[in-house]
Amino acid sequence: MKQHHSRFYLIITILLLLFVLIGFSRTFYLRPFFEQPERWQLDQLPLVYVIHGIVLTAWFMLLVLQSALINLRKVSIHRKLGFAMAFLAVLVVFTGVQVVLDSTPRSIRMGLLDPESISEMRGQSFPLFLDLLSLVVFTGAI
Repeated sequence: MKQHHSRFYLIITILLLLFVLIGFSRTFYLRPFFEQPERWQLDQLPLVYVIHGIVLTAWFMLLVLQSALINLRKVSIHRKLGFAMAFLAVLVVFTGVQVVLDSTPRSIRMGLLDPESISEMRGQSFPLFLDLLSLVVFTGAI
């Protein structure tokens, strides 16, 4: 009897990659081709943001490849690539923490956040908490 392989995980991982590519297209991937809002006009993205974006994109691309390999029943290659994914995952978390730690100072530099306003600074704490929580969840999922 032939075993049926679901393409569900492959489709989901492709959709996740597409969401990332579309969601960050204007502000990261295609940034030079789109005018950024005036308040975002800093000369360039900080290097850690670029590294984080490249590493996370590579991780999502490998995730799609991993799903495709399972669908093709190439389990040995899938396992070998697992080490690369683990390495990238560590880099995702490390660079992600750096990006989160820089987000408040960067918001202040862009004029999006007034450091003299206690309510604005408190309001910034919840999104930072969610960003750090997402890194914890990502770490737990890998």
